[in-house]
Amino acid sequence: MPEISFILLGAAILAVWWPVRTSIAPWAVLSTLALSFALAGGTVAPVALPGLALLLLASHASVHYLPKAGPWAAGVLALILALHVWPGFHPITIVANVVLSPGTRAFTLSAGFDKAAAGLILLAFFGQRIKSGLELRRISVLMLTFSAFASISTLGLAWLTEFVRPDPKWPAFAESFLAINLLFTCIAEECFFRGLIQEKLHQYFSLQGKLIPVMLSALLFGAAHLPGGVQYATLAVIAGLSYAWAYAHTRRIEAAIFAHFVVNSTHFLGFSYPGLGS
Repeated sequence: MPEISFILLGAAILAVWWPVRTSIAPWAVLSTLALSFALAGGTVAPVALPGLALLLLASHASVHYLPKAGPWAAGVLALILALHVWPGFHPITIVANVVLSPGTRAFTLSAGFDKAAAGLILLAFFGQRIKSGLELRRISVLMLTFSAFASISTLGLAWLTEFVRPDPKWPAFAESFLAINLLFTCIAEECFFRGLIQEKLHQYFSLQGKLIPVMLSALLFGAAHLPGGVQYATLAVIAGLSYAWAYAHTRRIEAAIFAHFVVNSTHFLGFSYPGLGS
């Protein structure tokens, strides 16, 4: 049953892009079903519900009633959920303490309902999304360019500084990793750092151009990765600059999500993951 809740939550995230207008958004229906299964399966406890409700209310108010204060309230609540501070959420573990290759550090792959649900809400209310196939074709070259640059610059520097080394592989749980990373990590993080934070910075610094929002967004992204060490946080800043520029040039959340996912999947499949042991 916990697995069903995450499958439904992933479907809800994808349903945000559903192009047909309906009286009730498909993502809302699917996320309600996901939450019901999560409550029944013990992945989410009742004490967690106020956190999700407050984020939903703050996001809704940001669009309809409080365009200035609402987004920051939503941002704080989303951060609390993403950092697993709000009680009542119990992540499921896919693999624990696995070492993918000799000399690499062990890591655990898990999925948390709190961060994924926060990403869903931010995507639905704050993610400026591609509106047509014509628009997708128009910015596709930019998306590919920034993704390639992000991968080369970030992983190239990681290799030069001996944080990783080339290590092509396809682990047995690769499909699970890629799905969780895209739906529950990349979308959540990009909707927070780019769709919410950077978009508001673009509005505040509209007369100063793109540089300040890009730099601040990337630095905040790096700061969020400081628990992994200074070297890891520095690499996150380098990657974050590419994601931020991709968003600044397109103002579409898909560009940042795609670049982020390309870097993460290339790192996982082509290099030491999560990094070389000390």
